[in-house]
Amino acid sequence: MNRKQAFDSAMRELRKSGMIAKRNVKGCCRGCIQIETDGKPLIWHYGGQGKAFTWRDDKAVLSYVSSWDYDDGGAVEIIYFNHSGLVDEAGNRTDASRLVVDTFLQHGFGVQWDGTKSSCVGVMLA
Repeated sequence: MNRKQAFDSAMRELRKSGMIAKRNVKGCCRGCIQIETDGKPLIWHYGGQGKAFTWRDDKAVLSYVSSWDYDDGGAVEIIYFNHSGLVDEAGNRTDASRLVVDTFLQHGFGVQWDGTKSSCVGVMLA
């Protein structure tokens, strides 16, 4: 399984678990994006303002989307997922947070996250 397949598999597993997992979510900025969760845990990667990525030759690369044309913007080593439902009101990590971290680790990706609501979950693609 190559890196793209491993990433896609990890995202599918998270969705099958009942979590909402999205990548390259578009919007003018992160502040205006609203995703209906119906109380489900959510992770999402911001893909606006030149931050979208695609896979080329088993490497993640930035892609600046213009009329569905993808231009190679250089290698992507880490992507950051915004989230909700991974940390409870008391600041404790939930089962969903462990699922996210464990799923990406099991698929061969490093994960950087301090376990707080205010920081993104970093998944190392390179």
